[in-house]
Amino acid sequence: MSKARVLVLATTLPAVRDDGTPQFVLDLSLGLQDTFDVLIVAPRVRAGKREEEIGGLRIERFAYFPRRFESLADGAMLPNLKARPATAVQVPFLLGAFLWSSFRAGRRFRPDVIHAHWLVPGGFVALLVSKLLSVPYVVTVHGADAFALRAGGLQWLKRVIMRNAAVVGLTSAALAEAVPDVDSVPQPVIPMGVDVEGFAEGVGEREPVFGRLLFVGRLAEKKGVDVLLHALAQLPDATLVVGGDGPDAERLRTLSGELGVAGRVRFAGRLSRPMIRDELRTAYAVVIPSKVAADGDQDTTPLVMSESMSAAVPVIASRLGGLAEQIEPEVTGLLAEPDSADSLAETLRSALADPEKLAGYGRQARDRIRGSALDLRTTVARYTEILGDVVSKRAR
Repeated sequence: MSKARVLVLATTLPAVRDDGTPQFVLDLSLGLQDTFDVLIVAPRVRAGKREEEIGGLRIERFAYFPRRFESLADGAMLPNLKARPATAVQVPFLLGAFLWSSFRAGRRFRPDVIHAHWLVPGGFVALLVSKLLSVPYVVTVHGADAFALRAGGLQWLKRVIMRNAAVVGLTSAALAEAVPDVDSVPQPVIPMGVDVEGFAEGVGEREPVFGRLLFVGRLAEKKGVDVLLHALAQLPDATLVVGGDGPDAERLRTLSGELGVAGRVRFAGRLSRPMIRDELRTAYAVVIPSKVAADGDQDTTPLVMSESMSAAVPVIASRLGGLAEQIEPEVTGLLAEPDSADSLAETLRSALADPEKLAGYGRQARDRIRGSALDLRTTVARYTEILGDVVSKRAR
């Protein structure tokens, strides 16, 4: 019997596997292949091929602007727009190309269900393609699409997208209050999981260096790296590795100099998956100082939290969103108040004061994450069930 077909729509996808771009869409889609025939449609990025296969998974990338200027989908779209407002000119071209490419792929591939990631633009494209091809769709809400993009008619549009979806997946419980109120559609909370066992094996035996803190993520406002730098200025015994790039990179380098901590901070740039594992091997703790950005955007359940837990690396994070939902204070990690350098410094100070207790939090987190909602196997199993149920209902 042939497999049911799933058309996946996404705007963030690695050009090359493990290149450091968030790859939860890729990981989930690869896992779904055991049950479904999967095709991904995504925007073209500079290092990516127009058509390719990764682990048997087919990917089609569409052009949307002259290649030398095409940059909107390189990483996260919203931070790109905030950092370079001129890229807004690319938005209608990307949206038009996304719709046309998804429609063409759908007409050729004949999916039984569409799985869109992010309400806008993926969910909007899914809504239109669904109507054109009479195919149901599931949409996953990741964060920025709920917390930000609230001006004008966008809330109305998001409500329409949700009302017409078969299922709306939320990556954290905090999103339930951020998305429009649509009671008629199931909204299960399903975090994007990580390969717990694989990541732990990749890190291997840890050799933590006392006081070496690690941040991994996009250098954008909601990540709160500025708060972390201010906290570091109060902790003369600590050093910091900042892994990632983004619109705030230069501002943060300047800030580290102004605070007098530049000699204790290493800006490592974007880290590939193997490089992240190397950094986790020697990290004393991973710090996730997330905060609410000026436009309302905030983190939900960052993958670096789950990756760190998988490898028994202690996590110190903000009491915010999915972080607060998944970390039990003084059991599986430590929490500080968001956007408070003093609170974060005090929390880090307690972590530095008792290395054995801190390491114990990491070990307990590792034990709890196996088979939990943060395990990729759980994410794949839940979406396999959801997508399969939608396909079955369509066939009746």
